[in-house]
Amino acid sequence: MREGSDRTGGLEAARDHYFASPPADPQMRESASVWVADDAGAIALPRLGIEARAEHWDARGVQVNVAFTDGRTVIVRDLREGSSPVDGDGICRTFAA
Repeated sequence: MREGSDRTGGLEAARDHYFASPPADPQMRESASVWVADDAGAIALPRLGIEARAEHWDARGVQVNVAFTDGRTVIVRDLREGSSPVDGDGICRTFAA
């Protein structure tokens, strides 16, 4: 990594890992989101997301938003079975639906 490119904001690296099991608070949420836009501005994916609440840990909400330059938008939402495999070192690096 180049000098000055630290993007942690002072947080421990472990803060970037997903919950390895459902949190005790049933309303606690875990999610993974991605935002994508092309250089030409022809299309954007303002949110690709997977989300789960502790009380329904294995039911993952999936959302895909697509925005076009003419103002049209498409939003797809669904509920899928999810998983959070824990690696051999006890860390969960994958959050899937």
